[in-house]
Amino acid sequence: MAQFLTNAWYVAAFADELSADAMLARTILGERIAFFLDEAGQPTALRDQCPHRFAQLHNGTLDHGIVECPYHGLRFNAAGACVHNPHGDGAIPERVRVKTYPLHLQYQIVWIWMGEARLADPAKVPDLSTIRLDIPEAVNRGYMHTPSNYELVTDNLMDLSHADYVHRESLNTGGSLSRLRPQVKPTADGVEAYWSYQTDTVQPFFASAVDDPSRPVVQSFHMVWHAPSNLVLRVTARNADEPPEADNDHITGHLLTPETDTSTHYFVIGARSWDVHNVAFRDFSTAALMAAFTDEDKPMLHDVQQSMGTIDLWSLKPLLLSCDVGPVQARRMLARLIKEEQEQLQVAAE
Repeated sequence: MAQFLTNAWYVAAFADELSADAMLARTILGERIAFFLDEAGQPTALRDQCPHRFAQLHNGTLDHGIVECPYHGLRFNAAGACVHNPHGDGAIPERVRVKTYPLHLQYQIVWIWMGEARLADPAKVPDLSTIRLDIPEAVNRGYMHTPSNYELVTDNLMDLSHADYVHRESLNTGGSLSRLRPQVKPTADGVEAYWSYQTDTVQPFFASAVDDPSRPVVQSFHMVWHAPSNLVLRVTARNADEPPEADNDHITGHLLTPETDTSTHYFVIGARSWDVHNVAFRDFSTAALMAAFTDEDKPMLHDVQQSMGTIDLWSLKPLLLSCDVGPVQARRMLARLIKEEQEQLQVAAE
């Protein structure tokens, strides 16, 4: 069974997924949670389990921020306190309380903190400020439920050489990434990797981003992983005879939230720097982005997860290639952070 880093921010939902009229049920780090907007319109998260007979609260009703259990009618407010007991004399036992979770709204995303509430510092939300979200026509967004461990998804994203094979037709990298040894280095809270190459065939997505797609093009990929599982990818393109200042880019947040040991919530939000008001191109590029993952990456990752039969990669003694430098550094950093957190929890419990 996986151990997760709990004192960290994870994406719970896009902001517009939450409602004051209905609850959103989502399992995060193995915990079932019900999300909704309270009476003041603020995001709220309650453990999706009544403390009486453990019915799932999201199957109940929501009225002005009050949740009613579908089984015996107990009602709970956004703070998790029982505010109504329809049984007997109506007395409410003091210990009847539903667990709540710290939330923070930023970048049009609802973030959740699964660890100690007192440590939930909004300043620790991963920095997505390079993604311009102020022009809706330029923004790509999507969600994919992924039947594999979240670290396998991180491996996939930190090793872009797989695009030469898994995305051979859709991304058309022409084998360029496999020939490169990525530049990899640690950051304060993660790992970054960089690839750059010149090609005579620009990726289809970037054909309109360069002055002349028939001339040689320089493409670069800069991926930054923030522990435990959020990544930002900047992809740039320009004609080779132009200076770096001529780069157009597409910056995307690949935001991974573990659901269980072998399933992941994968959120994507990104924006391009060219032709920013073209709605048709936004819709085309969003569909292409989602299809590349849903139709190509997702089946591969599921196949790998099934083939492994475990979430412990190292127990299988995998062969390591030059493309694995980034994934290995990310895995080792995450393992160290989880180990340190577990040691701190053990000391606190003694």
